[in-house]
Amino acid sequence: MATFLTPYGGTGKTFNHNGGNQLLLEDDDTRIFLDFGSRVAESEFYFNQSFQPRPNRGLLDYLSFNLLPPLEGLYRDDLSVPSLWEKFREHEHYRLLARKGRPPVDAVLLTQSHIGHGGFIPFLHQSIPIYSSVMTGFLNKITQDISLQEVQNELVYMTPHQIDSRGLFAPKDGLKAQRRYAFLQGQGDVTPSKQAITFWNSIPGMQEGELVKTELLGDTNLAGSLPVHIYPIDHSVVGASAYSIQTSAGWVVYIGDIRRGGQMAGITEEFIDKVSKLKPIALVTEGTRAGLDDKDELESHLRDRALEIVADCDSYVIADFGKFNFERIRAFWEIAQLTKRRLVITMEDAYFIEAVHHAWFTGPRVRDIDDIVVYDAGNQESVWENQIREELSEKIVTAIDVKRKSRDYILGFGLSESHNFTDLEPWHGVYLRMSHNDDTNVGESRLNSEQMDRWLLRFDMTKIDLGTSLASVHSSGDELIDMVRHINPRYLVPVHTSHPEYFLENLRGSSIDVNIPVYGSSLNLE
Repeated sequence: MATFLTPYGGTGKTFNHNGGNQLLLEDDDTRIFLDFGSRVAESEFYFNQSFQPRPNRGLLDYLSFNLLPPLEGLYRDDLSVPSLWEKFREHEHYRLLARKGRPPVDAVLLTQSHIGHGGFIPFLHQSIPIYSSVMTGFLNKITQDISLQEVQNELVYMTPHQIDSRGLFAPKDGLKAQRRYAFLQGQGDVTPSKQAITFWNSIPGMQEGELVKTELLGDTNLAGSLPVHIYPIDHSVVGASAYSIQTSAGWVVYIGDIRRGGQMAGITEEFIDKVSKLKPIALVTEGTRAGLDDKDELESHLRDRALEIVADCDSYVIADFGKFNFERIRAFWEIAQLTKRRLVITMEDAYFIEAVHHAWFTGPRVRDIDDIVVYDAGNQESVWENQIREELSEKIVTAIDVKRKSRDYILGFGLSESHNFTDLEPWHGVYLRMSHNDDTNVGESRLNSEQMDRWLLRFDMTKIDLGTSLASVHSSGDELIDMVRHINPRYLVPVHTSHPEYFLENLRGSSIDVNIPVYGSSLNLE
């Protein structure tokens, strides 16, 4: 038997970039994808937020621009027609993955809910099971619940499509179908409660019976015929995990993103110790900060700096800390308490906090936290927003409430909430900007920052950058090299990095064979 690792994202011939991890691990007849993220750099090169691949063309635009690898059989049946593949069978990286009587791949091991790791799951064949932590699965669900009901957002439940009279893809009316998920149990995880399963099996606005449910596969230690283990690790995205897979060549360890200096650094170090004892044949790891000249930023330092600024401010404070960032919500909630303010969160983050409670069956709910309130912008009503308004009616505040006593609040707003400034009139206030995972989308992040700067100038606000690098989100290059030496694999495959050569330079003379991955080129693990 032979074991191969083939990268289709996380690196590339044209782009060396962060995110978009798509790595196919094969051992005998078992196939496993290590993440299946959206290829951020390529997408940004050809498209932007207002100019996207056409949903009524199914897979065509995604394949044409190399956003999805040309692997026939890997994708949903209802998004392609046989003639589609006639265009791509001569592609140098074309492969037929379809298998009779079983999924084209046995599993996707999903490390976290960020789009760079799972953003292209919506296009995968409906038979492929997604393995993840409970929290990652639930984050995927709430992301879909609050997003537009379009194909590219169908992470957990799908709307079947059909070809209309014009030969274009269009959604069918009627039932939706769930994807197959397996919630693997790492140390400290709990089996989802009945309440959590009820949440998982519901869609805002849909009645019982309108969703074709797929039974959760539950905790499992096999993907195909290969033993698999999941490990909780520290990262800015709650629920992040790493994996080890036992192949015929030896153990393969996969890390999508990792942080060694966060509030939960202990679980990261425990993971490193555990997998080092496996004596792995290969380690596939991120290298986001490898080769970057930036300084380490501990979350505790960012929090202390923010506390000083808020304590000295006598007017509006707006904190942009990214969406669904439980760690930062908690930090600014504590700052609000210490400065006798209340933290105003978006409806999206309120929905997120409720999901964290469901997934882990622990932690506070918004209704139980005295110093957190929810901002109602009066947007066009959606079912999930009405649900928040109803369940948290006593927690809702509007622009009128905030304007009346602006000194009493910290507003947890980002660019997408800046249109509320015209209602709030935050003249001469302070805007605190903290780096977050969306910053991996470099071009969009730059454009968003420029646009936000114009809004701040318009209202004569002071911008203060707290942690403008990714230092508080990812491990440093030195920390990664130390980790690799400790795990000591035979092969190292650096992905999710703009500087893979950093590992060659810093591991020269060691027993570790650094393999810089090339799109579509298989590494034989022997």
